[in-house]
Amino acid sequence: MTEARSVARKARHRLALRKATKDLAKTDRSIEPGTRRVMVHFGDTAPHLYQLTQWFPALREIDAMLGVLIVTRSPDAALQLRRDPSTPFPVAHAVNHNDLDPIVAAQDPKVALYVNHHRSNFAMLWHPTMLHCYIGHGESDKIGISASNQLKAYDYGFVAGQAAIDRVSRRLINYDTSQRLIVVGRPQTDALPARADTPVDAPRTVLYAPSWEGDRPANYYGSLRSHGPVIVAALLADGGYRVIFRPHPLTGKRDPQYAAARDQVAKMIATSLEEDPGAGHVVDLDSDFGWQLAECDLCVADVSAVALDAVAAGKPVVITEPAAASANVPSDSVMSRFDLLPASEAARVVEWLENAQTGEQAEVISQVRTYCFGDTSNGASTKLFVDQTSRLADLRDSMLAQRDART
Repeated sequence: MTEARSVARKARHRLALRKATKDLAKTDRSIEPGTRRVMVHFGDTAPHLYQLTQWFPALREIDAMLGVLIVTRSPDAALQLRRDPSTPFPVAHAVNHNDLDPIVAAQDPKVALYVNHHRSNFAMLWHPTMLHCYIGHGESDKIGISASNQLKAYDYGFVAGQAAIDRVSRRLINYDTSQRLIVVGRPQTDALPARADTPVDAPRTVLYAPSWEGDRPANYYGSLRSHGPVIVAALLADGGYRVIFRPHPLTGKRDPQYAAARDQVAKMIATSLEEDPGAGHVVDLDSDFGWQLAECDLCVADVSAVALDAVAAGKPVVITEPAAASANVPSDSVMSRFDLLPASEAARVVEWLENAQTGEQAEVISQVRTYCFGDTSNGASTKLFVDQTSRLADLRDSMLAQRDART
């Protein structure tokens, strides 16, 4: 990103936040004290809300037991959540400690949950009367996120399965995974939504869900620029597939070449639909992720949480090989178990998809599913998530009583 583009983007962002701050005051609602014993802290801006909203179905179960409160730190995120009638929980907004401390004092939360490692998390972590638990926003081999040293800031971390435990154990020093990591599976795949307008006689559906360009060289896993147009061209030319194209919502934010590739793929699909309106192809640039995975029969994704969500949901998946040498796939990682589709093979994606269904890769997918997620029967992960959150709430009460008894 050029310096001029960066300065312009930051200026637009500041203006948007100022407007959101003004509008936010009109949406304030009172929250009854002592009714929200689980807080979910979200420090990032509105474009990153997908990290939070994917947890809403599972959090509804927690809400029925303990009451859930979303605490935002960016006004645009708070405003978007409050204006969305589907947001199931009250949303409190805190600019700084002067706002956050009264919220905590009024609700006396037992557990605080965190979906990312945003720097503003430290303001909530200052509070010692609750247990702090990192839950993340996906199971993946992006070790800078899923096995970050920042895990040490939280009392506990919820992880999907044994693969995550092994990943953290290999990377971190001075961190006892047996004491601090708790397996809860992947609740998101228990409640994949369906659309009402799915074509009844649709052919096999392939979801192409590439990651974004990443925020640093180690995270340059996105395939959209290197593979995307060739993959989609091959699928459309085959004629036996319906394509759902769902790029990461942050695509193009840092690299305009990714935005250009996204637009190129979208145009290819639009042209195909003009020629055959009944093909049922979909370009989805902004809806919440979930229904796409429920609707597809097969998936093409990058080294990302989407690829492993497809595995958890029982979908045959082809995973792309990062074109950037800086995006390392360690030899002991989960993703190294797969044959990764290089850009030079992108035109043969149909053959790769067939192998993912019936060939050697089908057995790899089955093994990885068990290793990463354990019990993937419907509802099992949500039950684990609810039970373990409830256990932490009880543990907090016990620990707090012990502390107070010493004073």
